[in-house]
Amino acid sequence: MDLATLTQLILLVLRNLNFKPRKHKLEDLALAILAYLLEYK
Repeated sequence: MDLATLTQLILLVLRNLNFKPRKHKLEDLALAILAYLLEYK
């Protein structure tokens, strides 16, 4: 899986959970989660 696919997958999961952040964009949170996961791989 490449990074774009992983980001889209995280976005899909967050949207399906009906996650609505107040201060940040959903895309920014997806990228932050992806960066966190890749750091601990």
